[in-house]
Amino acid sequence: MNDPNIYAHQDYGPASNSDSVRPIHPRLDLVNAGKRPPHQDLENSRANLVLLLGILSLVICWPLGVVAWIMGGSDLRKIREGIMFPGKVKTLKIGRFLGIIGTIFFGIALVLSTLLVSRDTFSFDRFVKSGPLQSEQIVFVGEWFGRKGTLIRIGRDGKADYRAGNATVSGGQVFIRGDSLSISIVGLSRSWHIERRPCLIHGNWTMKLDGEEFIRRSEDLLV
Repeated sequence: MNDPNIYAHQDYGPASNSDSVRPIHPRLDLVNAGKRPPHQDLENSRANLVLLLGILSLVICWPLGVVAWIMGGSDLRKIREGIMFPGKVKTLKIGRFLGIIGTIFFGIALVLSTLLVSRDTFSFDRFVKSGPLQSEQIVFVGEWFGRKGTLIRIGRDGKADYRAGNATVSGGQVFIRGDSLSISIVGLSRSWHIERRPCLIHGNWTMKLDGEEFIRRSEDLLV
């Protein structure tokens, strides 16, 4: 009959050096063999691009802020969900913040331009310089005072000033095309509809712009 303790005292020989240093754990080795380094398969964020777009939105082109805002928000969401590598989070947040500021500036500019254009007060489509007035336009040269308080000064060289309400422009350029007279500076323009071109009435030079009667007071400007 076999002694059950015989296996407890059985000598299998001296243990090898490798066995004495590292015990064998078949199950643990199997798990580690199939385990990959953390974040190996995660997407990389677009932090550098978002930061660049955010900076450009402040110094060159405001609409780029919208792109930086959307891209930054998308990458931050993926990082929170664990599907994107969480590196350069600070850079990503800074770029997104700059994009938000650029978007705000862009929105303010759109609102202001819409209000100004809708009131037919300003336009931004004139960025070219005018030259001296043509011979048929010389009749507009002079200092004109309107009955509603508007003041318009027009020189032969195409330079012009005006004061209307709280708005004052000095050193602008005058454009006279058809039934339109406008004075522009740095692309910002004030336009009037010419209802009556300058003419002599009872010994005074007068004209009518946007329903307002103007009388020329400085005849010396014609010389």
